[in-house]
Amino acid sequence: MKKIVWRTGNRMLIDTGCKTFDRQCDGLMTGNVSGKTQSSSYIRARTETKCNSTEFPLGQLRDFDLKQFNDIPEHLLDKIKEATEKESAILYEIRHWNGRQKIVHGWILTRGDDRDHALIWTQINPWLRRWEASSTILRVATEYLSNDPKGAAEREFDQAIDRGLKEFYEANGGVSIESFATS
Repeated sequence: MKKIVWRTGNRMLIDTGCKTFDRQCDGLMTGNVSGKTQSSSYIRARTETKCNSTEFPLGQLRDFDLKQFNDIPEHLLDKIKEATEKESAILYEIRHWNGRQKIVHGWILTRGDDRDHALIWTQINPWLRRWEASSTILRVATEYLSNDPKGAAEREFDQAIDRGLKEFYEANGGVSIESFATS
């Protein structure tokens, strides 16, 4: 995992190629974080049913943990639920702001401290016109948020780009991303 180098007391030194993201980045850190460029939370396993000495139905605690990610696509929620069936994970939403508008570049899912922040998957937001910039931002963010055994992140990013483009293509009735970006 890459170590943060601080530019000032509350800004990290980062170079993703996206000046707005880099300028706003107040740190990419593991665990529960709410910042300008990151929102992340531990997602409990579906099988975890006890919290503060109270028993809850299966999956209720996991669903509670996911509520803060209210704009995540439904198909990604299914993937998160599959990955957290028996083990907890950390979900990261990587973003920046354009005024009051949140620009979500994508999501990263890792295991927690107990599993050395192993990368599970990444997903680029296929609805952004500049998905190449989002790919670079997620690639850099993954270096700070997960341990990457032998290039797994690089392979995962190539697959994430392919998934994102395929989902975009299917959702737009076969319209290519290039024709969408020029329209």
